[in-house]
Amino acid sequence: MLAVRRAGWHYGLAVGFHQTAHRVVHSYAHRRPFWWYLPLLPLITMPWGLRLLLFCNAPWLRTAASDPGLRFLAAATLPAFVMLSAISGKQVHYLLPLFPALALALARHAHACESGWSRIWRWAWAGLFTFPLVAWLAGRWGPAPTIWLQWVSGLPAWSVVLPAALGTAMTMISRRHRNFRIETWACTAGVAMWIWTLGAGPSLKAHVQLDALAQEVRLLEQQGRPVAWMGHYQGQLHFLGRLERPLPVLGTEEVEEWIAAHPDGVVLVSLKHRPQADLPEGIRWFCVEPGGIALVPARSWGQIAPVVCPGLR
Repeated sequence: MLAVRRAGWHYGLAVGFHQTAHRVVHSYAHRRPFWWYLPLLPLITMPWGLRLLLFCNAPWLRTAASDPGLRFLAAATLPAFVMLSAISGKQVHYLLPLFPALALALARHAHACESGWSRIWRWAWAGLFTFPLVAWLAGRWGPAPTIWLQWVSGLPAWSVVLPAALGTAMTMISRRHRNFRIETWACTAGVAMWIWTLGAGPSLKAHVQLDALAQEVRLLEQQGRPVAWMGHYQGQLHFLGRLERPLPVLGTEEVEEWIAAHPDGVVLVSLKHRPQADLPEGIRWFCVEPGGIALVPARSWGQIAPVVCPGLR
């Protein structure tokens, strides 16, 4: 209410109604059906969610119903899940706030059903650890899409080989030691995830170069050169670059006039796809998959305008 009082009624209407109520009832982006989260639950909770489906029997359900801790966790997750499913706009990461309580519930189930730790389940773990290696090999030498080749090209081999070797070794050890506890598998999965993240981080960063672009814009701002954005700007650069001035947002018909008024300026052009033709000299490209952002000096606009204008976001 204080923000609405300070910024005005139109601000409150835009934020409180158009951006909130409309997103709940009839979202302008990421509109999904009510059931959209359900098929994703086994995937995003792998492997614990799959284990819950395999070993969820009537005796355990009766025990769970009488467990106050599990009832509390159910009260913390199920109503929120129904509410998120009822909201029109859906993304997988919207479920992340539910994961701490969900992890506790899955851990309770895994500990209670530890006696059901079968030979098939051990090899399922090995397959889970090996899957990134198989996907990496398919991307490098198999018939994979171009975008997949670009993503795996910078991924080091050790980041997928080590987790696969670790999972296979743990599977072989668990065959000899029948008292192999589920906590050991959980710790092993954490180590494997750390290795995957450590290896994939630099490769993923190379495909999202917003930080480098933000620093470049900050340098231009410090030099006093005017900078404008052509396309749909969502504030991607201001926090990363600690920018102190707003970026003018230009439409296609406004660029020529802005360049005429700022001959020493720079235009940032947001594109859905990298132009097929080579960019003229002096124009820098920052990758933001699946497209990117071209940094175009005003003096070079005439050379690139026919290339970039058809691909505007």
